[in-house]
Amino acid sequence: MKKAILFFLILIISCNIFSQSPNLKWSFKAENSISVSPAIGRDGTIYFGSGDNYFYALNPDGSLKWKYKAGERIFSSPNIGGDGTIYFGSLDSYLYALHPDGTLKWKFKTEKLIDSKPAIGKDGTIYFGSDDNYFYALK
Repeated sequence: MKKAILFFLILIISCNIFSQSPNLKWSFKAENSISVSPAIGRDGTIYFGSGDNYFYALNPDGSLKWKYKAGERIFSSPNIGGDGTIYFGSLDSYLYALHPDGTLKWKFKTEKLIDSKPAIGKDGTIYFGSDDNYFYALK
């Protein structure tokens, strides 16, 4: 009987834990859709691109830190290098590298759009694919 009561209490507690809805902490509205996953910097900065051609950096409280305008929509999830450089692709066929302050470090042109998430190797090589049928490794 004690085991049955204990099981029943555990079941009730676990149902209450899993049935709770999350509370909205904050939200940020861009001018167009956001269909990418964000990257989170060491300092808590949240990075993501949008269909409005902007790449955003938000503070952990949801306020805008900075934004960078790319030449076209951004459907590439970003990645962050060990030195804090942020990498992402755009439908304008460029792979962008931004400094943590939002200024352009460099950009690399391909023949077609880039919507893949760049990967970063241990040696700092940036790997990504493009709709031009090429897979790139940049160092």
